[in-house]
Amino acid sequence: MTLFTKLFIFIGVALSLPSATKANDATLSFEHAWEKIQRFNPTLSAAQHNVEASQSAATQAGTRLNPELSVEAENFGGSGPNSGWDSAETTLLINQPVETGGKRGARVAEARAGTALSLAEQNTGRLELWQTLVDRYVEALQARDQEVIAGENLRLAGERYRLVSKRVQAGKVPPLEASRAEVESTLSEMELDKARRQTRLAHRRLAVLWGQPEPDFTTLKGRLDSVQEWSPPDSTTESPSTAPALARAHSELAAQNAALIRAKAMAYPDVVVSAGLRRFEDTEEFAWVGGITLPIPLFNRNRAGIQKAGHDVSRAEQLQQAVRLQQQADYEILLAATENAWHEIMALRDKALPASRDAMNKARIGYEQGKFSYLEWVDAERSFVSLRARWINTLADYHKTLAAIGRLTGEISKITFFNKP
Repeated sequence: MTLFTKLFIFIGVALSLPSATKANDATLSFEHAWEKIQRFNPTLSAAQHNVEASQSAATQAGTRLNPELSVEAENFGGSGPNSGWDSAETTLLINQPVETGGKRGARVAEARAGTALSLAEQNTGRLELWQTLVDRYVEALQARDQEVIAGENLRLAGERYRLVSKRVQAGKVPPLEASRAEVESTLSEMELDKARRQTRLAHRRLAVLWGQPEPDFTTLKGRLDSVQEWSPPDSTTESPSTAPALARAHSELAAQNAALIRAKAMAYPDVVVSAGLRRFEDTEEFAWVGGITLPIPLFNRNRAGIQKAGHDVSRAEQLQQAVRLQQQADYEILLAATENAWHEIMALRDKALPASRDAMNKARIGYEQGKFSYLEWVDAERSFVSLRARWINTLADYHKTLAAIGRLTGEISKITFFNKP
């Protein structure tokens, strides 16, 4: 094999290997992030194991009690006629415990109620994780936009410094204004560095959700200003009764009711039925042996256990009512917050931002013409930058409140983020 051939093969293999730079240049979408979380998030995996464990417990609860085998020997190894084995009596018994009072059915019902509760908790945890993803994705987009604003602010500060320096050289303004402009430029550069660090931190906090300490992406797909239009519900709209928190509270109450039924069943003593053979060594004959053992419920009738289960049911009922009231209150608060954020977004986009941009441009032109002072020009630019930052923050709040409503009601499929045309 010639040197040229080896070199050609080496270049081909190198080009076929995945590039670390290309891997890190990946663009992450919200949908892809949610897919990753559902596949790799340890909390969701733990919840799934909890459901499977409760299902196994329900299967185990349906099994019947095992029989017992006992062997008993009498009248041997004593004195006189019983000194040997010839007079011994050997009994072979099979003892079968029989549950009474519906214990097995109550145990199965309690285990199945536990499975339903595990499923409700899994769904609640899944929705909470979904809302966490929305919050962190929004924060990453917010950090990116704040970085863009910081970059534009640095550009504006640089333009101010160049323009002020020209006017200082021309003798139109004192040198102090150039010093002020230089300070403003330095502060803007510091803010840009801080914004970049915040963006990297937001990416890391996002990647942790699917178990990666370092992000495998550098950019995010979507824009905060791609929002779905807010359509307020009717004034009579109430929080859905099938909301995840209410479903979990209902499952908790059902589980406690099942536990109460099982506690009442435990008050009935179990019966042990015995049957077997007895051998008489002296005559070498056999006889059937049978019996029933019935405990006498003299001391323990599980009264305290029944009382405890009753209190647990009452507690679950009160908690269900508390969840229902809190659910409705949270729903109304989120509706009001979403509507406020939407109106603020519209006011900033359609009125405040255009007016502030126009004032900033006029202040710049006025400064060049000597009509406005340097501080008036800087104040106009700061006002515009501040309004842009407020707009970004309001957009982020709007997305987060929509996500909170989705988590509260369980209707996340109707919510579209970051990709409205």
